[in-house]
Amino acid sequence: KSPLIRHLAEVYRSFGHPVVVLSRGYGAPSGVSGLLVLGPQNVQSSTPWPVGAGIEIRVQDLSDELQELLLAADDWVDDHHAGAGLPPLILCQNPNRLSGLRHGCVWLEHSGWAGKPAIVLLDDGMQHRACPRDVDVCVWPLGECTEAPMFAMPLGIFREGFGALWMGRLAGLCDFHVLNNGTDSAAIGQLGLLGEVVGGRGSTGQEVGDQPRVAQMHSRLSWRTSSGAAADLTSLASTVECGRKIYIVTGIAAPERFVHSVSILILDVMGLIPRKQPTAAMELERLTVCHLDDHAQFDLEAVAAGLVLDDKASPYAKQLPHGSFLFLTLKDFCRWRWDPVFLDFSKETQIVVGVLQTALVWDHKGDGSTDRSPAERLLELATRRRELRQLS
Repeated sequence: KSPLIRHLAEVYRSFGHPVVVLSRGYGAPSGVSGLLVLGPQNVQSSTPWPVGAGIEIRVQDLSDELQELLLAADDWVDDHHAGAGLPPLILCQNPNRLSGLRHGCVWLEHSGWAGKPAIVLLDDGMQHRACPRDVDVCVWPLGECTEAPMFAMPLGIFREGFGALWMGRLAGLCDFHVLNNGTDSAAIGQLGLLGEVVGGRGSTGQEVGDQPRVAQMHSRLSWRTSSGAAADLTSLASTVECGRKIYIVTGIAAPERFVHSVSILILDVMGLIPRKQPTAAMELERLTVCHLDDHAQFDLEAVAAGLVLDDKASPYAKQLPHGSFLFLTLKDFCRWRWDPVFLDFSKETQIVVGVLQTALVWDHKGDGSTDRSPAERLLELATRRRELRQLS
């Protein structure tokens, strides 16, 4: 969900829309509520807040999802729109999503952007119907759906049984479907999603003539240093050749794909690509992986137990060998980068962050047309929904 939110925020800001992102702040270190604004000149806002608009929040008080969004927005602005004066990106963190939405609207009203249509993105809480929305977007990880569909089931009022047509029934409950890494036509056919959605079977709550849309999300990992610069991996080969280990420390729920991606990267810089895919034994030969619990804070004792470190002193004084590589996902880095124990642990270590870059690469309306991008179609659908709601 987070990479898709990042992509939509980037695209709609490039279209000239201020973007508001709502988050409950799950996993935020201090539980602080407030706003943080990435301003038109790519500067975090420090202007006085309007009365009632919430407090200014520090970056280190944001949840890891919002920190990911902020770092990616900074990086994207630098790469694509340096000095272009993009509209603001407003991050609202509040356990009460409606309160966060109100605070964001008040900020917009006092900021000079009140006359510009704002895009509000909610990255979770599809079943939270008290929070108004014009369009529901559902992201389907195709491989996981075909292997274990019960784990892909939305909850709340969208809960369905596990019968043969469960996917078809769910398809009509959302307006726009995104197939994550959905290039496998066999998987699409197995699910029957494309036929169900494009066939326009309809569902409760949809206006006459509406058909849910389908888009494909294409994702790839790019490698960055902890400072945000493109990672220099030229010394990675010599690190491996000298017999030094390469380390992964992660607290994401399913790290297998990330570990596999790091393995492919190592083989690439070693000049061993193309060749057969690395086996588990090859991965372990080059990598030492420490997998913490999902959403876990940085726990050096657990890391020290999972890695073979040089320092024989207290676990809280241990460091990785000088010059070694430490690979993290962007979520891991955002979750731990303010932790003094992590900062001490990673001294003199080359930290490489894997950032998932995302794009919506096609959509299907049923007539074969591809004249507009998925993001444009999504915005068109949301606008029409809002107009119909106002008329009714």
